[in-house]
Amino acid sequence: MSDSEMEPEMIPEMKPRSYQSQMENIALEENSIIFLPTGAGKTFIAIQLMKRLQESIKAPYSEGGKRIFFLVNTVPLVSQHLKVVENLTSLTVKGFTSQEKVDLWDQNEWLLQLENVQVLIMTAQILCDMLLHNYIQFNRINLLIFDECHAAVKDHPMRQIMRQFEFVPMHETPRVVGLTATILNGNVKPQEVEASIRELETTFHSKIITCDVVEEVNSYSTKPCEIVITYTPYTCNDIDKYVEKSLSEVTKFLEIVKLSEDDPTGKHSGADFMEILASKNKQRTKLIRLIKTIIRHLDDLGTYGTSLAILAIVIRVERIKLKSDYEVQPLLQYIITISNKCRGIIEKFMMKYEDPYEKIFQNSSSKLKSLLNFLKEYSPKALAVSSPKKINKHNEKLCCIIFVKERVTALVLNIYLKHVRQHNKEFEFLKHDFITGFNVNPFSDTREDLYEKKQNRIAVNEFRTGALNCLISTDVLEEGFDLPQCNLIVRFDELMTFKSYIQSKGRGRQSTASYVILIPSPKKSDFTKTFKSYQDVFHIMNEMLIGKTRDRLAPSEEEISKVYKSIFEPYCHNNATVTINSSISLLNRYCSTLDHDIYTDPQPVWLRKRINNKNITIISIKMPSNSPMKRTIESPPMNNLKDAKQVAALLACKELHKLGELNENLLPIDRAKMVFDDVSTKALFLHWPVSSEEISTESVFGKKQKFYKKECPASFKRLNQNVPADVYFMQNIKITPKAETTNQQIQEVYKMLESENGYAFITKNEMHQICPFSLFLSSGEVTIEITPKNTPRKISNQLLKKIKQFHVMLFYDVLAITQPFLTLDNTSDDNFFYVVPTLRRGEIIDIDEEILDTHKKIDECVEPSIVKRQQLRVTKDEYLHSVIWPWYRVDTTLRYIVTEVCEDKTPDSPFDTTDFESFAQYFQLKYNNLRVVGEKNQPMLKVRPIGGKMNCLLPRSITIAAEENLSKKKVKTILEATSIDIPSHEELLVPEFCFKFNFPGVLWLKAILLPSLIHRVTMLLQANELRQMIVRETKLGCLDLEDGEEWEPLVVDIHAIQKSQKAVLTSQNKNHSSDISPCSPAREFNKTTERNTITSQFTKSNIDAEYPWNPNLEPVDINRKIDEVSVMDIECFDKFVSHKVETVDENEQNQTESDIFSIPSNVSKRAIRAAPPKYNDVIDIVKKKISKIGPQLSSMLEAITISKSNDVINLERLETLGDSFLKFGASLYLWHKYPKHTEGELTTIKGKLVSNKNLYFCAQAINLAGRMKTKQFNAKFGWLMPGFCFSEYIFDLLQKHTNINPISIYPIEIPREEVVIGVLSHSSKSKINEILFQYLEMDHDTVFDIRDNNMEPYSGEVYVADKVISDCVEALIGLYLLDSGIEAAFKILSWLKILPENENVFDLMHVHLKTSFNEGKIPIGSVNYQLDFCQKDIENILNYNFKDPSYLVQALSHSSNVKNNVTECYQRLEFIGDAILDFLITSYIYENCGSLSPGDITDLRSALVNNVTFACVIVRLGLHKFIQSSNSALDVAIYKFVVYQKSRQHLIDDTVIFLLEENDCTIADYVDVPKALGDIFESLAGAIYFDSGNDLNVVWKIFYKFMRNEIVMFSENIPKQPVRLLHEQIHATPKFKESSITSTGRVMVPLQFQLNGVFKVVHGFGFNKANAKRSAAKIALKMLGIGSCQ
Repeated sequence: MSDSEMEPEMIPEMKPRSYQSQMENIALEENSIIFLPTGAGKTFIAIQLMKRLQESIKAPYSEGGKRIFFLVNTVPLVSQHLKVVENLTSLTVKGFTSQEKVDLWDQNEWLLQLENVQVLIMTAQILCDMLLHNYIQFNRINLLIFDECHAAVKDHPMRQIMRQFEFVPMHETPRVVGLTATILNGNVKPQEVEASIRELETTFHSKIITCDVVEEVNSYSTKPCEIVITYTPYTCNDIDKYVEKSLSEVTKFLEIVKLSEDDPTGKHSGADFMEILASKNKQRTKLIRLIKTIIRHLDDLGTYGTSLAILAIVIRVERIKLKSDYEVQPLLQYIITISNKCRGIIEKFMMKYEDPYEKIFQNSSSKLKSLLNFLKEYSPKALAVSSPKKINKHNEKLCCIIFVKERVTALVLNIYLKHVRQHNKEFEFLKHDFITGFNVNPFSDTREDLYEKKQNRIAVNEFRTGALNCLISTDVLEEGFDLPQCNLIVRFDELMTFKSYIQSKGRGRQSTASYVILIPSPKKSDFTKTFKSYQDVFHIMNEMLIGKTRDRLAPSEEEISKVYKSIFEPYCHNNATVTINSSISLLNRYCSTLDHDIYTDPQPVWLRKRINNKNITIISIKMPSNSPMKRTIESPPMNNLKDAKQVAALLACKELHKLGELNENLLPIDRAKMVFDDVSTKALFLHWPVSSEEISTESVFGKKQKFYKKECPASFKRLNQNVPADVYFMQNIKITPKAETTNQQIQEVYKMLESENGYAFITKNEMHQICPFSLFLSSGEVTIEITPKNTPRKISNQLLKKIKQFHVMLFYDVLAITQPFLTLDNTSDDNFFYVVPTLRRGEIIDIDEEILDTHKKIDECVEPSIVKRQQLRVTKDEYLHSVIWPWYRVDTTLRYIVTEVCEDKTPDSPFDTTDFESFAQYFQLKYNNLRVVGEKNQPMLKVRPIGGKMNCLLPRSITIAAEENLSKKKVKTILEATSIDIPSHEELLVPEFCFKFNFPGVLWLKAILLPSLIHRVTMLLQANELRQMIVRETKLGCLDLEDGEEWEPLVVDIHAIQKSQKAVLTSQNKNHSSDISPCSPAREFNKTTERNTITSQFTKSNIDAEYPWNPNLEPVDINRKIDEVSVMDIECFDKFVSHKVETVDENEQNQTESDIFSIPSNVSKRAIRAAPPKYNDVIDIVKKKISKIGPQLSSMLEAITISKSNDVINLERLETLGDSFLKFGASLYLWHKYPKHTEGELTTIKGKLVSNKNLYFCAQAINLAGRMKTKQFNAKFGWLMPGFCFSEYIFDLLQKHTNINPISIYPIEIPREEVVIGVLSHSSKSKINEILFQYLEMDHDTVFDIRDNNMEPYSGEVYVADKVISDCVEALIGLYLLDSGIEAAFKILSWLKILPENENVFDLMHVHLKTSFNEGKIPIGSVNYQLDFCQKDIENILNYNFKDPSYLVQALSHSSNVKNNVTECYQRLEFIGDAILDFLITSYIYENCGSLSPGDITDLRSALVNNVTFACVIVRLGLHKFIQSSNSALDVAIYKFVVYQKSRQHLIDDTVIFLLEENDCTIADYVDVPKALGDIFESLAGAIYFDSGNDLNVVWKIFYKFMRNEIVMFSENIPKQPVRLLHEQIHATPKFKESSITSTGRVMVPLQFQLNGVFKVVHGFGFNKANAKRSAAKIALKMLGIGSCQ
């Protein structure tokens, strides 16, 4: 019976053996260590104990249930034991490993797991940490099982767990069970066996139990045949001796070479640099070991094996070289050169062998030849012969493990056997791979450990399935893996320990297995002695333990106390503990949480001091500069370095806890959570809803839409308690044609528009003055002015009835835009006003009651009889300016206005073209024999169409034609889609063929403007009421204009017009774009596997799915193909395994290999109007003061009009300006509010403060959504006419019966008289019921919402996306900034509750900060020292002299700078400087590049405000030389970028937008531009801002000078942003997929595109979705080769 290797499918049939039952009963009563040979069933006993102790674990954890913990030493054992326990018990079981990042879980997450999981299987370190951090206590554990418990020596986690028993009362400790087949963990002399056994028992507070009779278990345990094979040591030839000599000289050189003790960068000093130097010397020692490894392999493997070993080591050194600094790199290149030279000599020497196999065999050591000889016994050829064999005694197929000592040996032996197999058919049966040890670091964020683990898993699984028959392994396979029953175990290298002997021999579990040990003949005698000692030890153990279980005593308390005596007391807090064993790990974990860039790994600096040249050591710890712990921590004198480091770390952890850097569980605080738990921070977000349902994730936030109550202007309200019921106010409409024309038809239209007849509104409330605005007919632009007549006018009930009848007739008959379910509203307070006809009599304009009396209804359109046609007489007075309908046409909605009665033309007059003889013939042939039956000389009518789409908000086609080079067909498409009348030519009609309406043509023509006019007036009134609300609550501006003052007219924005008119055309193009499925067989990209069995392929695919990267991205495995790789392969491999492990969604599974090394340069540009060429370092916005009136009304309307509403204005420009100020204002406030917060913490709060989500919640308080214009105006659908409402009866019916389909309302017809009075008759209600219930869904689960059918305007609501509400908030901020300056913008931030109302945040612009320098705490000499005495040089470059130079020190101090002990690092200054530069540059663009579209402004801003551009400027100025850092990797990256920019003569052009920043990706080597360079630019801006007394003008004068060239150049040729440019690559068919949040909190966006016909997927990363999309596009463009490699 097996242990952890028990086959799951066999488990249900297992029955306990007698010795198992006996040991189970003992273990149930007392703590026990179960000692049985491999395969004897230790795990089975542990499972039986689980079953017998399960009563106390059945209850949920929250109800007092206890838990069982099964602890193992390796990750693979977790999954193996998990399968066994799941199959053999009914308990709830779950496995936990560091791969799932459980080390980072908090207490809540663990409580969630503990609630219902009864058995937790995990690596021992996890439970150790849980106990230390008080996530669980021993009294909640009822059974602790330790697998392979013999490993619990020294500081092993199992031993640390047991050590914590001393703090727990005996009755609260769990039952302890250890499992082992070895007991002894290392080499033990026979006389020391008893003491070692007792120490293990004492460690686990247990006694060892085993079987009574050894024969009981022999039939179940492993007993391979032990065979010792000796070989002759290798004799070196001359070539070997030359190689050995050359490599020995390299080691000697490395041993004597001294790295410079002078800091070449001038950035470090004293003890700080000694630590850096020590790190370099460690690397040198590592290199010496690598060279000596080659020499050892020369003696062990021979010439051929040495060649392979050299190759393996060169690959390793090449990888080291990729991450080394300049001083070490020459040493590495020297090693590579000598090694390659030696290998070249070897290869040349071996060329004399023509046969490849002979070349291998003749140049192999006797050791390798011996291996080949006994492996040959398993070949098909040997198996066919039944003669006796030395090793394969039972003539079986091979299933073998070869154990080696070193990793390099495993790599070399794997390639050696591969070459043997390739060149000798007798070895073709070999199917081999290797595995080596790995260590998954839970705090490592790269792939390397996980990748190594994955390759091991693949190899082991293929070995299990039979796809492999030979595994080469280090001691990692000695225990912890579920392997098949091997029949050959080979100890290729010398046995080192008794444990290795027992464990490796135990792998030969087949009854016929052979255990082969290779020994060099000179060492046979020594080995025999060692081997005999192993056997003696084994015999002594058996003598002491077998059959002695009952006699053994458990360890006493005194024995236990001696074992666990501590050199230093742990630090405890609320049951959480830091011990000397956990202190260093905790300290490193804390450092990893500090803010750092991609090049920096924050670590404490360890300084060693010896006392009086003795072995007494004191260790001092200095934390990274961005840690709040500034004090150096010193250990007490200790006897050795290890103890001193551990104690110092413990003291540091204690200090960090006192500073609040460790939480109640003595773990690093969750900074993001901590900042939001702070009371003052919570106060910033009190307006957020409590319900989590209302808070969507940021990645999907902008897509959500909700219904909001549509606000109605007060002027259009029904209620007015200040006037009698019969008193109304009349608001006159003045229409004035704006342009002159020579076109006679248009002149006639203009005459009609200027006539005395017109319209007015009658309202119950006075109307505020609004600004003039333009509307657009096909005949041209007209100006609309509303002249409020706010003197009361009495309207009798009789007159009001006539007004209502006319109002209904106007919208029902003239405009024909009503819906059948609408009636006049008699109850609602909103939308209450009517349109009345007016007539000017001198200076008086009044209601034209004659029109009301004579035009209560429009005549029905019918074809006249023959008699009427014959009697028709046409006169100019009767027909000119009348409205007619050509009754012979199918379209009954066509209306024409007569612009001329052509008395010189009759139906018989010649036709305009030669196609027809006359007009009469044209109509006869064209319209089915239509003939003139009336007067032959009746004059023809020249007409112009009216009506149509009735959207008069946008200019007509002439605007598009003038601005864009579009075809007529495209112009027509745009106009139709945007509800614009299509221009027509002159048309002549026969009066007899037309029906003439009796309604005045002048009023009909003007009525066409009414829907657009009413819509515009409503929105202007909305804007005014929002403006007045702000005036009342902030005192910004005036409530009303004074007498004689007028609002400026609404000016159309050409960019908004063009965007509106082209919106649908763009959408149409997108709909026709290619959308090939990535899964299409013709396009699918597959990576085939070298393994050829179906089982292994299936297993591998399952393994692939468990790792957080796409398997198609995996590079060439340089460890398994050392004989094939190139330098590029090494670089690609290193980049892949150095990649941070991010949380990746399923979309990544389409990702393929990428090459992102090219830097594009040939980028298409577009010419625009340039920025002013004059030198202008003044920004007016910064100087503006609060204005008297406040923003213009038209500007307020602009701020609440979104671009998708397709109007002549939109908020995009104001939004861009407001966004930049919002970030500046928020940054400034947070910088002052939280002086102790790090840049990362400030950024976290700021991210939430300026997020769309927060702006959205702020806007809800004023129902901003209900005041905005969010949809394109459409008079015929989705617009509620004045005075009308959704029939209350119909609406209530649909609300009550939600399973009635709302489309049922369209066939309804309400009688006209009922529409006017707004009350339905009983008969109408019956008919409505009959119609509606025909659409009743029988499935009552079907629920309809009438608002979801684009009918929300009729229900008084508006459907708005969250994101556009946030955009509107930013536009409002931008509006007040533009009109009244920074103080007003700050007031708006407070009014919106983005910043606190009770704090005058504008005062922060005048705060004078205290620093250590201006308080006299830092002498000027110390400042100069920190700046390497270069202060004047820096100030000369900046052309600015610092009053407080400590700002300059801080601005140039990188977080890795260990020298700076006078200021913080630059990160906080960078935080504020970034916001300052963004605000200033955006403001400058807005003021000086007014001809740019909003999109161009955004692109220009993005091109100027980014880390790459800033980094280029820093390098051009030479300021990079003064960065104070202690980071060689950063220095290398900066150097590379400086060289690149120098090669381009420091040109900063549009290629900069394609250079990858650190935020774009997660691989340091992919980064083109180190973030630190841009950060310094921003931190200097922050430093100058504070040093100058918060003067933005001073900052701009300095930085404008630095950036003017780029501002002018980019303004003239705006670089296209990556996303836009990518979409222009028509064959790429890019498609951005759903974003997700990574484990680091960053947004990740997958991007799918085509490259050479193959679909690729790349991922961009950023702090928001827009940045992540931009990053993904940059990577894709590089792969597409947009530009050339630099």
